[in-house]
Amino acid sequence: MKYTLAAEAQIDIADNDMILQITDGHKTLYRKSFAPEVEVSKASPILKYSDIISHGTYSHIRLSQPALVYSETADDLARLSGSVERAVGEQLRFVVEKRENGGYREIWRYGTPLTSEQFEAELPLPSGQGIYRIRILSEEQADGRSIQTEFDIAHLFINKTAGDPFPSPVDPNVYQLPASSEAARIPSQWNFGSYPARYTGYDGYPLSLSFGSYGLYGQNTWLGTPVDLKVRLTNVGEEPITLSKPLDFEAQIVRYIPRGDTNEYQIVWHGLLPALSGSLQPLDYAELSFRWDMLDDDGKLVPPGQYTVQVKLPMTFEFTKQGENEKAIQEMQGGMRTRAPIFVLWPNE
Repeated sequence: MKYTLAAEAQIDIADNDMILQITDGHKTLYRKSFAPEVEVSKASPILKYSDIISHGTYSHIRLSQPALVYSETADDLARLSGSVERAVGEQLRFVVEKRENGGYREIWRYGTPLTSEQFEAELPLPSGQGIYRIRILSEEQADGRSIQTEFDIAHLFINKTAGDPFPSPVDPNVYQLPASSEAARIPSQWNFGSYPARYTGYDGYPLSLSFGSYGLYGQNTWLGTPVDLKVRLTNVGEEPITLSKPLDFEAQIVRYIPRGDTNEYQIVWHGLLPALSGSLQPLDYAELSFRWDMLDDDGKLVPPGQYTVQVKLPMTFEFTKQGENEKAIQEMQGGMRTRAPIFVLWPNE
């Protein structure tokens, strides 16, 4: 019987021990530990995967700053730049981790759209002196479908040689609500698409509205990290429809504050989306994406805490069906797909 041995290990700055073990069920046939001497400073930050082990397609990048896997700095920021040789998915993601107690603790996360051949990122190193690891992640696809949203394609290690951990730039206890009540105009545009088949999870009929944060539903995000938001209106009915009058949407960011037996909700930001008009065939949708920079209506950074992104409701859709002159009205009162929670954190609290 012929066997092929293949392994992949991502180089770490401290522990690179490897164990080779062959088992038959619960019985160990062979086991050996290896402690290779690895000169990390000469290693490439770009992870190279074995041809023996099958992988899908993922983004290929070239780093220009920093070009080496290990560097030292006294600054509070790590500055990265490079080029994209092959783009897979919508984003490059950067995860900043601090080495603590023999492992790594995530302290920051950031994503940048794959819209050009170049990329840049400024990533904070807020937790004082020590070793930081920066993981650069890509989506991995096979046969045109996503099989992993976070596939490691590069690792960098930065030794921060000066500075203490710094506190949150905004104290939740002294934060003041914005004085401005004027909604910002969101500079974006509607794009149109179509679902190839029926799906479940409608909120409303024949028009289904959804609104949420890209890839962050119910997850943590770091204070100061922009949040990508998406509004989508879908015709889930059986007939083409035409909007009788343009639809105006107001997006809101609501801060949640527990107050004992009662809860307080504060609108910290709201924005007006461009009006939507036109027609939608069955399973067609109109979609608009924009980014919230975690600033309130006065342009101030919001404090850490729990937030909800939502569309202001109730609202009324007026439309006509194909071949009919009579106007139809649909009231949208709300639903689980018209809002999403965001948990905003600061790494040292």
